[in-house]
Amino acid sequence: MDFTPEQKKVIDSRNQNLIVSAAAGSGKTAVLTERIVKKICEDENLSVDRMLIVTFTNSAAREMKERIGKKLRAELAKKPDDAHLRKQIAILHTAQITTIDSFCLYILKNHFEEIGVDPSFAIGSEGEITQISDEAFDEALEEAFKEGNEEFLNLVEMYAPKGKFNKFYELVKDIATKADSSAYPYETLENYIVEDIGNVWELPFVKFSMEFENEYLKEAQDIYREVKNIAEGTFLTKHIEEADLTIPFIDDIISSDIRERIVKYPELKRITLNYGRNLPDEKEALKQYANLVNDKARKIIDKCKEKYKNLTEADFEESVKEGYAVTNSLLRFVMSYMHIFEDKKRDKGIISFSDMEHMALEILVKKEDGKIVPTPTALRYREYFNEVMIDEYQDSNDVQETILAAVSKDEKLSGNRFMVGDIKQSIYRFRLAKPEIFKGKCLEYSKEGDRDERIILSYNFRSRKEVIDAVNFVFERCMIEKIGGIEYGEDERLNLGKTDYPESNTNNKAELIYFSKKEFDEDERYKDLSKDEIEAGLVAKKIRELKEAGTKVYDVKTDSMREMRYSDVAILLRSMTNSRDVVFQKALKNEGIQGYVISKSGYYNAWEVQLILNFLSVIDNPRQDLPLLSVLHSFIGGFSEEEIAKIRIVEKKKRLIDSLYQYILVGSDEKLKEKVLNFTTELEELRKQAMYTSASDMLRMIIEKYEYGVMASSLPGGEQRLANVNLLVETADEYEEQGIFCIHDFVKYTEKLKAKQDMGEANMLDENADVVQILTVHKSKGLEYPICFVSGLHTEFRYSKDTILMDEELGIGGDTYNLEKRIKGTSPVREALYSKEKINSLGEEIRVLYVAMTRAREKLILTGMLDEEPEGKDTLSFASIMDSGSFMKLLFPIICEKPELFKINKIRPEDAGIKEVFDEAERISKRQVLESIPAKAGFKEFVYPYESLDNLFVKTTVSELKKAAYLENEDGENTLYHEEEVRVPKIIAETEAENGGAARGSAYHRVMELMDFEHIYEGDIVANLRAHRKKLTDNLFIYEEDDALVSEEKVLKFLDTDLAKRMSEASKRDKLYLEQPFVLSVPANEVNEAFPENEKVLVQGVIDVYFEEDGKLILMDYKTDRVDNAQELVKRYKTQLDYYSEALSRLEKKPVAEIMIYSFALGEVITV
Repeated sequence: MDFTPEQKKVIDSRNQNLIVSAAAGSGKTAVLTERIVKKICEDENLSVDRMLIVTFTNSAAREMKERIGKKLRAELAKKPDDAHLRKQIAILHTAQITTIDSFCLYILKNHFEEIGVDPSFAIGSEGEITQISDEAFDEALEEAFKEGNEEFLNLVEMYAPKGKFNKFYELVKDIATKADSSAYPYETLENYIVEDIGNVWELPFVKFSMEFENEYLKEAQDIYREVKNIAEGTFLTKHIEEADLTIPFIDDIISSDIRERIVKYPELKRITLNYGRNLPDEKEALKQYANLVNDKARKIIDKCKEKYKNLTEADFEESVKEGYAVTNSLLRFVMSYMHIFEDKKRDKGIISFSDMEHMALEILVKKEDGKIVPTPTALRYREYFNEVMIDEYQDSNDVQETILAAVSKDEKLSGNRFMVGDIKQSIYRFRLAKPEIFKGKCLEYSKEGDRDERIILSYNFRSRKEVIDAVNFVFERCMIEKIGGIEYGEDERLNLGKTDYPESNTNNKAELIYFSKKEFDEDERYKDLSKDEIEAGLVAKKIRELKEAGTKVYDVKTDSMREMRYSDVAILLRSMTNSRDVVFQKALKNEGIQGYVISKSGYYNAWEVQLILNFLSVIDNPRQDLPLLSVLHSFIGGFSEEEIAKIRIVEKKKRLIDSLYQYILVGSDEKLKEKVLNFTTELEELRKQAMYTSASDMLRMIIEKYEYGVMASSLPGGEQRLANVNLLVETADEYEEQGIFCIHDFVKYTEKLKAKQDMGEANMLDENADVVQILTVHKSKGLEYPICFVSGLHTEFRYSKDTILMDEELGIGGDTYNLEKRIKGTSPVREALYSKEKINSLGEEIRVLYVAMTRAREKLILTGMLDEEPEGKDTLSFASIMDSGSFMKLLFPIICEKPELFKINKIRPEDAGIKEVFDEAERISKRQVLESIPAKAGFKEFVYPYESLDNLFVKTTVSELKKAAYLENEDGENTLYHEEEVRVPKIIAETEAENGGAARGSAYHRVMELMDFEHIYEGDIVANLRAHRKKLTDNLFIYEEDDALVSEEKVLKFLDTDLAKRMSEASKRDKLYLEQPFVLSVPANEVNEAFPENEKVLVQGVIDVYFEEDGKLILMDYKTDRVDNAQELVKRYKTQLDYYSEALSRLEKKPVAEIMIYSFALGEVITV
């Protein structure tokens, strides 16, 4: 491979710090590999394990090792006697080519004692971490309520009204997570606290607000200048004078501070074009165009004036102070929660991935006089590592940057740090990536520096000129410094690197294909199709047309042109929401094309992966009920539900594994005992082997012993399932290359991966699979395709709806709440932060578009919906980019002005020819033809004789029949008793026990089912009830959180009724029956008059209470529904109780004398 001068400079530079800005398709990976191998080959004292190479993902680390290994073997083939090269190949698997998480784990495993960490620490599972977090939040709440701080109480009233703490809890966790991405989380949060506001008008957010507003005011000025040009020499000339007055007045506002703007904005008059009606056509057209232009300025001015409407300096200052009072209280609570959370994790010997990074940081750096300095351990790593290389550097955050800086040589003395990335491809802001770090280094390093140098790789060796020209044109106009922090200037432009593309028979000009949903809705054939279905149909049709036209693409392997295959095509989507992937797959299928969705997540939820990981969990620790149950009920254990129930019932109060061993001793079924014995024996043997077996070897052992691969591949989608199993083994191999073999750690590692960045299922595509790939833009990063569709461009941009926003420069802002005045509002700080957040989010969206468009090698096709076509523009202003709303509205105005670069094709309904629609029309047409053929003489049309039984069911429940009967007399389902489930912290569980609809009802039934009615009235009833409930929770008959939902007052009110006392007397005679299940066979026509009498339907249910009194039966049902009157309950449940009565009289062969309901909500006994 011939390298460019810039690439050679990257490969050959030594003894300096380098930052390489590598554009899309610039050969970054090849250059990186060449640099590593060349350094090893030219220096016999340099070993590959003396280099730290950090990648963004495990798959990237694996690919890097493979590339280095392949290149080293190629060098060895040239020098077969080179002992140094042989050694490098042999030790390559031990090299630190790894992710930042894995490197941090390596540091922690080797230096845990330096920070006092227990060496038996474990990476907590998602469930474990969540449980500890819940406990920490509850404890932090309890402490805060005890202190009773007024600002905290205001905070709770704002964010947890009526004790609903779910959203408040999520808010607290979100802030803690953001703080954890910084090197020193507590310092970060402390810096956000504003104790002394000082001069409000000099706070950073004020300056930003004015600058943001100024961009829109400048836009209004430009519009008025355009109005002047339109009016010049026409009947609109009188407005030129208005514009001449307004433009400088806006200048005056731009140069004013906020206090002055409060005074000046009311005086700002917008221009109104009004010349009456019935103008001549040419004047009417000019007026409408001028109004269209002028209207944009009107909206800007109205929006700015509205912001200052009725605003005074005092109001502004008060709102800022109220906002900071709230956020200060919130931040203190978050820090309290974080401290408790950390303590609880430490007590349980559990860490998270975030903890791992901060612990590694603590091992490597310390603070002295406010400065970060390396520890002796970090200095040893500085001496050890010859070079520290970081790939995808644009996606680093503060913690990672500090860690890697700690193990790199002192930048002031010498350089051994190599950073490569592309800020234009930073698309992981949602994972708290901080592209500003990359940008800062680029500004700090010079192009010709001695110690610190910046090298730009701008030549694209991937794409044809047509693609590169289209990309440059778009991003020169929409990728600007003020939005996203990067200006698409000379250094960022793509330069054509591959100049020897053969001539093509295809017009490779970039295309924009769009349609109007409004027009398609007016067409009978398409009115029922969604915009995604229409777009997918148009894309599928275009792919088929390209294929049928004999489109040719360049084949890298043969270095020649060939006819395109479907596998040359990719459809890129911003997201897969609303099942877009399925919609596109279906559209392709309708055109006879196979589509393959490359998923971004779901791997760890695949059945075959979950089961084998559960088995590893059980081998590691069999006292985990859910994983053990999963294994028992699978083909590995081979136990049926009935067998597991038999086993469980012998030892219900202990773990499932205890039940297994107990069944061997006391079980009644000999065959089942033998089966349990065989399973536990095998499990014990595997546990012994696990003591000296790595995770990957144990996986291979399981696959062989239980023929796991055979079983997985025999199920539907077997090839995919087998590939998923094999990928898990590969993952274990990679994990062990870090020197960690423990099964326990591997299981925890996979659980954390699932929580942090679940990956897609194993890629089943081979190079011969002729399928169109459908994937997200994020999944496509690093890939390339000859023909690339970037679809769904009409999808609206989404901006943060967080109630609290944070920014390092502007601070923190949220809602304000004046408890005295009972007024809730939004602080000016949050308004500024929302504008900044919108800028940052839009900057990332533009980078996502850049990644998408640069995947194309030869043909780029953009697709989407556009109902109203905006006016064409050669350039885009800050305001027009900010207000675009979608990629389509952003791109169309500039693309339509450049026909030499883009072929624009609007598809109208009459030209669409979407295959699915016309296939259906063809089927209807054929059916009509067939139906029109006269029947033969004597032929009788067959009629299915049992059509009336279509809806007949064999089995149902009383609840379903009750609901059906109730709804017959109602307009729709009664929603009064569908209550929102809310998380209730322990501290307010007693007072908020009313929350929890179905959960509350179940809790009441459980307490009453286990009530000791025989002895409840002996002595103090209150003491007896409390002792009874404590016994239930202590013995886990009911969980504490469920028991807390039951009101003691309401239970005592029931116990004070004659009905409860009658039940007590019946209990003493052994004539009280609780929670009695039944199955009742009834004639079908009793359930539904349309069903025949000779058919039977089984009705099942559970009777809450019945007892016998004087030879007669009394039936009673508990209800917790919140209703206004007793009649409502009778109306709602009469059908249910009628079935109960019939079942009971058949069961006991005695009449039911009384039917009653006890309503806990009303506190009364209701006779039915």
